[in-house]
Amino acid sequence: MIVQGPHVGLRAVRERDVEMLVDRMSDLEERGGYLPLSLRSEVSFRAEFQQNGMLGDDRGMFLVWGEGERLLGSVSYFRSVGWFDALELGYRLFDLREGRRGIMTEALTLATYVVFVSKEVNRLELRILVDNEPSRRLAERCGYRLEGVARAAVFHRGVHRDVAIYAILRAEFPQTFDGALARLRGGTT
Repeated sequence: MIVQGPHVGLRAVRERDVEMLVDRMSDLEERGGYLPLSLRSEVSFRAEFQQNGMLGDDRGMFLVWGEGERLLGSVSYFRSVGWFDALELGYRLFDLREGRRGIMTEALTLATYVVFVSKEVNRLELRILVDNEPSRRLAERCGYRLEGVARAAVFHRGVHRDVAIYAILRAEFPQTFDGALARLRGGTT
């Protein structure tokens, strides 16, 4: 486990996870109404795993685990703008029936902590379709601030859609694991 919170933990992708992840990431119906519909080939997924275990400098993935070694979702990071001192995060709850239980709030908070302590980056960003209210509330619960809206920035399910851009700076997030846990409990650290 990379880091363990009160209810979920983050860990690196293991070789035995690759086939399952390819299947999960390829199932368009399982993505819900907001996730991008782009597909990655199994070949590219396996090549990235072989290259760096899905934990590269500019792109990587953590798996979200619950009690009983139950896979709940993933949090990814990637460089979306090459000249920004930033990484973008994306998150996914694999079973949408598990929503509203705080799983992704804890996972995103833990991932924010891990990326800030392991990467030399000053800001983390989230890009969320404007009508995805649950994800926007999640961003705000985790301390991300709305910076603006990119109009008609994403072609999604046949329509150009607006995207809300959220970010958090290194100085705005707790510098210790205990501080990140306090943030989960509603503290101000």
